[in-house]
Amino acid sequence: MRWSTSLAALVLGMWCCGAAGAEGLLGDVALSAAILNEMEIITARSSPFNPGDILGRERTLITGAVVLSPSMAGIQGRVRLEAWRDMRSDGRIDTSAVVQELYTTFSVTEGVQATVGKSFLAWDVSYASRPVNFFALNTDCVDLEDHRLRMSGVPIAALSWTGRAGTLVGVVASDDAEETGRGQWAFRAQGHAGAAEVAALVRGQFGGPIGFGGTLTCVQGRSLEMHGSLFVSHGSGRRMHRIAAGESFRFFGPEESALTSPGTGNNRWVPHLVVGGQYTTESLFNVLVEYIHDGSGLSGSQWERLLAAADFYSRAAAIGSPQAAVAGNLGDIAASLRPRGTRRDYLFVRGSTVWGEIEGNVSALIGLADGGVSLGGNLSYQSESTWDVRAEIRRHMGPKHSEFGEVPERMRLTLMLRFLF
Repeated sequence: MRWSTSLAALVLGMWCCGAAGAEGLLGDVALSAAILNEMEIITARSSPFNPGDILGRERTLITGAVVLSPSMAGIQGRVRLEAWRDMRSDGRIDTSAVVQELYTTFSVTEGVQATVGKSFLAWDVSYASRPVNFFALNTDCVDLEDHRLRMSGVPIAALSWTGRAGTLVGVVASDDAEETGRGQWAFRAQGHAGAAEVAALVRGQFGGPIGFGGTLTCVQGRSLEMHGSLFVSHGSGRRMHRIAAGESFRFFGPEESALTSPGTGNNRWVPHLVVGGQYTTESLFNVLVEYIHDGSGLSGSQWERLLAAADFYSRAAAIGSPQAAVAGNLGDIAASLRPRGTRRDYLFVRGSTVWGEIEGNVSALIGLADGGVSLGGNLSYQSESTWDVRAEIRRHMGPKHSEFGEVPERMRLTLMLRFLF
């Protein structure tokens, strides 16, 4: 077990024991928990990125997790303890422990609050892609409501002022949602203009790009909601494969990173935009539609170079190159593919409804550049907020050489049982 796992478990144990011991002395003590049991069946496709499933993506995972949310003396926290096993492998059980949140919020003066610790800030108003989601890790483009409780915060120090006109927030953080290893800072002003809620912000990374953007939401009546998110950065810290970025075709050694951030420090303004809306009928059927443009995604020529790089490694394997070297370099390519979309332009459509204690939805993320589609759907049953069961499916499909027609993962079926205390 890694040192981080042991340290997180130690912190959790000390805190929960302290909460139990202080319950008779302090009024502000609480502990809630969730227990999650999950089985995932993953099927792979043989494609230029994964010939003959050389990456070993075929898996049957059994996962058990406990998420504890203690609160004591104004300190809030959330810790996830997890163990998982691949039933198709040697049966080894892996474990992890992550402190997802550990923070306190206190009043500085009237209308002014400070937050210090590890936390996430929900600034974005979009769903399938989140341009201003700077202060949250492990967001899932399928599990949009974080049903699995995997979302984690970043270490921050924030100061906010709230008045009649709106809210001003300043934040400094030691990590970022892109996990580039750089710290970041941001300022955000939020207010109302008639029926619309508007926010404007500026954000920068230490030693990285600076940008600006904002969000907009507008509700018309009780049925229609429209929203948009925009962030434009001076350069981009997004990492891509070095061959896709224009370097020559070659093998990368185990000590050499195959990923780079070619946009860092250049003079190009890179937009990330989401525009969408949703409509809800009286019978609680909801339709959500979003257009997504991410200027830091791969262009058509960059995507073609990535496919050519995969073909280069596959042909090298056919003439006797070591399988470990081929698998390692194809793994680097797979690591550069993003679940939320590797290219630039997408359309997201989701339909959802509720039947008493049963909820369900179907969705499609469509690649506008190549016609590939990532289909998703889930069906869940919840009983009096104490337990729920959920089934989820994700299927990638598309024409040859399209993004969702070539990604290593073909389909993922998930069954989950969750208990809440």
